[in-house]
Amino acid sequence: MPVVDIHSHLYPPEYIEIFEGTHLPGRPLTDHYYSVTAKIAFMDTHDIDISVLSMGNPWLDFLEPSMAGETAVSMNNAMNTLCEKYKQRLYFFAMLPLSRLDESTILVQVQNITMLPQARGVVIGTNGLGDGLDDPRLLPVWRALAEADLPVFIHPNYGLPASVWGGKHGNSQIMPLSIGFTAETTIAITRMFLARVFDKIPKLRLILSHSGGTLPFLAGRIEAFIFDKIGLKAAVEASGVDRVMFGTDHPFFAPVKKTALWPAMTWNRDAVREALGDEEYAMVMGGNAKRVLHL
Repeated sequence: MPVVDIHSHLYPPEYIEIFEGTHLPGRPLTDHYYSVTAKIAFMDTHDIDISVLSMGNPWLDFLEPSMAGETAVSMNNAMNTLCEKYKQRLYFFAMLPLSRLDESTILVQVQNITMLPQARGVVIGTNGLGDGLDDPRLLPVWRALAEADLPVFIHPNYGLPASVWGGKHGNSQIMPLSIGFTAETTIAITRMFLARVFDKIPKLRLILSHSGGTLPFLAGRIEAFIFDKIGLKAAVEASGVDRVMFGTDHPFFAPVKKTALWPAMTWNRDAVREALGDEEYAMVMGGNAKRVLHL
């Protein structure tokens, strides 16, 4: 079975030429950003058989609408040509000119992408058009991509303002990249879920970078404001079963229908029972609290 790296960035020279000077926003341009030779060397050193390349932010979002369509075609063709030099090893996620969102342009662009032999989907940032991936204006885009059977690689974009992360205290990129990017993905996809995008376009396929942010951990809470066994197992794995304690958050999250049983109790309790063995269940449900709080 080959090793396939689906999250690997490369900026072709044609893209870099768009910017005047020697930096992409926030990035000094070492050869690892643009050299296909360096990319192949990295793959060979680490026994990676196939890489699916994508350009990182800011993609084409900054372009004037009048330039967006033509530039997208040029950039996608350049990436395809680059990947064709290593046909069995390099593929790529194409870009869409989201700043030019008339439906005819998008349909033509999607059709063009399906004609590029090395393209395997598209890359889109979590801010979409600037107002999130649940923006109704994106529905024709999602529909066209689903009908063309093109997966969408979702990647964080600009994140929260620098002041949020306390950069003046020396946190550098640690906070925005470790917490900011994962939070950005979680919020973006949850908004799509709440806007029923996946109900409207069930064939839409997304590939979420960075393990889907915190979605695996928070999925149960997002769906029903409770803790599920996936999140519980993650908490146990991260901190140890002796550090996890049960709680209902009563009287919040009351059942929709009037009933004596509250899911905040029964579903959480059942998640603990399903996720853990008898001894661990007893620790989480009361033993740990008794020990820590001297009950």
